[in-house]
Amino acid sequence: MLSRIAVAAGVMLMPLALLVSQPAHAEVTVRFIEAEKFVDAQDFSRHNRDDVLLALQTHLEALAPRLAGKNLSIEVTQLDLAGTVEPYGRWMEMLRVLRPITSPSIELRYVLSEGGKTLRSGQAALRDFNYLSSQNRYPSGDPIRYERRMLDLWFAEEFRAELVPAKPAS
Repeated sequence: MLSRIAVAAGVMLMPLALLVSQPAHAEVTVRFIEAEKFVDAQDFSRHNRDDVLLALQTHLEALAPRLAGKNLSIEVTQLDLAGTVEPYGRWMEMLRVLRPITSPSIELRYVLSEGGKTLRSGQAALRDFNYLSSQNRYPSGDPIRYERRMLDLWFAEEFRAELVPAKPAS
């Protein structure tokens, strides 16, 4: 009878042991500070701007698993998407035109923490002057492909020491 209780207790404790052995869940929180004042704010309807900001937020949050249980809080204070919006064609439709002098830029502040303790904090002014000639793994139809690439490069460089190595593809 005692062995049955021990076996039952072992079965009940196994899920708890699995939880303890797994790395802590990393989290990225993103806030956009005064988004209505961003450089591109006047170029979009509120709905379109919200879509762009949500896509950037989702992209940054997707980087969280690479932080090995650390939390990252990001405040985006300025955003200037690649290109400029200009009237085009007979009906003067607004179209984003990409030129080498209209590079994307993002200004942000960040705090990296673990267990409520701040490990590092700082500010960054990201700009990619070579955005049109650089390799980009994001599809050409992605409206924020240049900003995604720029954020990927910043993230990899800034948090190099904290990143969990990527698992090799099988």
